[in-house]
Amino acid sequence: MARLTYATVLDAHRKFDPSLSQSDLGERFTAEERTVSILEEVEAELESRVGKFRASRHGNPDAPQTWDTHTVEVPFSHDPRDARPVTIDLGHENVLPIDPAAGDAIKLRRGHQEDFEDITDDTAFWELSDPRNGRLTLHLRPRSGQRPRGLRTGNIGRTRHVRLTYRYGNLGGSSTNPGETTLATALTDEETGTVDVADATRLPSSGTMLVDSEYVYVSDVDEANDTITIEGRGKRRTTPASHETGARVHYCPMHIRSAVAAKAAIELHAQDDKTDFLTESDHNLDRNEKIRQLEAEWDDVVDAHSDAVV
Repeated sequence: MARLTYATVLDAHRKFDPSLSQSDLGERFTAEERTVSILEEVEAELESRVGKFRASRHGNPDAPQTWDTHTVEVPFSHDPRDARPVTIDLGHENVLPIDPAAGDAIKLRRGHQEDFEDITDDTAFWELSDPRNGRLTLHLRPRSGQRPRGLRTGNIGRTRHVRLTYRYGNLGGSSTNPGETTLATALTDEETGTVDVADATRLPSSGTMLVDSEYVYVSDVDEANDTITIEGRGKRRTTPASHETGARVHYCPMHIRSAVAAKAAIELHAQDDKTDFLTESDHNLDRNEKIRQLEAEWDDVVDAHSDAVV
């Protein structure tokens, strides 16, 4: 599984020498792990300052103890039909649709009972009422003539405990909006054409996308059939490689990728073991001026997106 999302090791090095290709990394550099670590730190800084440009998960589906537990009081009523909805603030914006197939789950515990009951499929009981602001509404009265599992005669006016694991972050789906999905089938190092993905709606209609550490050009995205058409492999001087089922397919506007690479290049420049590499650049641009350009590129992206809700 690729550790980097917005930029590759090669992207960072090419900020000082655009002639580099991926094959040069193994021949000329010995500290790739350090470069990966720097890029991870830069990506974390970007997300801490402007929000997430990608989907994340709250809670490990296989470890319910990592899920948030929300305690709510059911409004008291002598008539169960008079019970009112209760809204929970999940603490994250842009919550994705709850999908059990993706590992999402909602569980309920009544009063002092020990076990939580899975109510994910019981949509008469809950609703993602405001995904943008991260609000889940528990319908503590039946809708469409149904009595939710959490609502029993005599239980009105009592405590409920709800815990859940869910995905949140950027939904993607446009050329200006980063998004990602995964390969639904494996991809060989030479394969082009139609490829199945888990959710094509998360991608724009076309563009250069990152699969693991390889850039590919996607000429068409078929949302109805969850497929993409890969027209070109090994773009941006990366090397075509095989990719397993489940590999991440990530789209991001190139100016964001470039800014992350620029910030990482600045950090690389500050390290003594990179000095020799940097002086080999074929471009005789004043080094201080180059650093200023890279800093401006990073600052421009942070400033442009600092007010965005992602």
